Amino acid sequence: MKKLITILLILVCSHGMAADYYFSQASGDDTRTAAQAQNPATPWKSLTKAQTVFTTGNRLFFQRGETWYGSLTAQGSGTSGTRIFVGAYGTGAKPIITGFTDITAWDSPVSNVYTSTSAASTLSTCNILSINGGNYAKARLPKSGYYTIGTTNGSTTVTNSNISSSVVSANTGAQMVLRELMYVITANDITNVSGNTATFTAASPAVSWGFFLQNDIKMCTQANEWVYNTATKKLSVYGTSTPTNIKIPTIETGINCNSKQYITFDNLDIRGFNSTGINTTSQTGITIQNCDFSFIGQDG
Repeated sequence: MKKLITILLILVCSHGMAADYYFSQASGDDTRTAAQAQNPATPWKSLTKAQTVFTTGNRLFFQRGETWYGSLTAQGSGTSGTRIFVGAYGTGAKPIITGFTDITAWDSPVSNVYTSTSAASTLSTCNILSINGGNYAKARLPKSGYYTIGTTNGSTTVTNSNISSSVVSANTGAQMVLRELMYVITANDITNVSGNTATFTAASPAVSWGFFLQNDIKMCTQANEWVYNTATKKLSVYGTSTPTNIKIPTIETGINCNSKQYITFDNLDIRGFNSTGINTTSQTGITIQNCDFSFIGQDG
């Protein structure tokens, strides 16, 4: 009987640990106690604080109409009966969780190409960009469609008369984008250009299939085309005037479920991440509802 009572007490205490927590950029204060943060009138402020309670069936509520820069990683799992919940409270637009950073300082233009005065990000690649709220492609050749693969070793080289060192360089982020199958397109970093042959990271090119070249500053010749130099981490944009309202993702993943289970995401606006909005890989019991995803480089 004593063992049964002890087990029941543990279950009751464990269930009682789950709580609601509130977060606001405008009225939040991270010096408040955990008990205070359970009242929407006295919320915490930061994603750093949110991450500490992103666990064990807690419910996290973000103030509508506000924006948080950063990411979240689950620290524990919910259960099928007591799920972790991440959502919104108050009125207005969905709360935004973003990895976007504004780029505002530019060097003097060269042939209408503006380059950021310093590194735009610490990330090794840049998969997406926002220019005045629009999604624009990296600079490329040809500007539309594909060149045809003439000669290839079937793995790391393509030879074509449109390839030369005058149009594409190696080891700065330039890529060979291959149409390997009707439903498969891969972007492969170019490591060498010699004559009309480009060498790149291993892929599966095939004769008579298509390819295009992208992400070299020499290709940046039309409005809003852009390039991310993976060596300097600087961003370049083509324009007839100084670029404005340029946002670049500086975080790979917005929310990482981190091998944790039974989490519900509701009424969130996830935007501006280089790779993934919410990483749910190989998890059980993940529910995503009423959420918006935009400017995600690979997987929403």
